[in-house]
Amino acid sequence: MKGRNASLKRTTLETAIEVSVNLDGTGIASVSTGEAFFDHILCALAAHSMIDIRVDVSAADLNAGCHHLVEDTGFCLGTAINRAHASGGRTRRFAWALVPMDESLVRAVLDISGRPFAQVDIGRGAAGGVTAEDMVEFFRAFAVSLAATIHIDVLRSQNAHHAMEAAAKGLALCLRQALEADRRAEGSASTKGEVLIE
Repeated sequence: MKGRNASLKRTTLETAIEVSVNLDGTGIASVSTGEAFFDHILCALAAHSMIDIRVDVSAADLNAGCHHLVEDTGFCLGTAINRAHASGGRTRRFAWALVPMDESLVRAVLDISGRPFAQVDIGRGAAGGVTAEDMVEFFRAFAVSLAATIHIDVLRSQNAHHAMEAAAKGLALCLRQALEADRRAEGSASTKGEVLIE
C-alpha cells in the first residue's frame, strides 16, 4: 500500500486546476479554489478521509456561478484518487456512513467498483456562492472519474450549508473505509475476478 500518490493538471477554457493526493496521508489540505465555501468543503473532505489533498485553481470562469469550478474539481479529484488507488493493493472497496450536522442527517454509501454511477439527493439551497445543484455535479463528476458508485441522501435538513457539508463528510468517511487495505483478502475485490480500475 506504499506510494499511493497521484497528481494531475487539467486546463480548459473554463478552468485551470492542479490536484495532488496522498491516500495514506493524515488529512492535510492545501486548497485554493477562489470560492471560500467550496474550499471549506474540500478541507472537510481531506480531514475526514485522511487523504492529503492539494487543489489549486489558477483560473475559473465564475460568470455563470460556481458550476464549472465545482464540477471540474470533482473530475480532477476523482481522477487523482483513482490513479493513486490503482497503484496500491487490495482495499475494502465498500463503505457507508451516517453523518449528523445539527438538524441535518446524511447517509453516504460508496462502492469503488469500476462502475461509475451517482445517485445524489441533497435538497436545494446555497452556501456562499455554491448551490446544492453545484454540489450534486461535484459528486457526479467525482463518481465518474473515480469509477465508483456513490449514493448520498439527506435524510433530514433545514439548512443547505449543513446538508452539503454533511454530504462531503459522509463521502470522506466512506473513502477512508473503502480505501483502507484489506489484509485478510487475496486476489480481486470482485467475484468477477476483476475490478475495472485494478
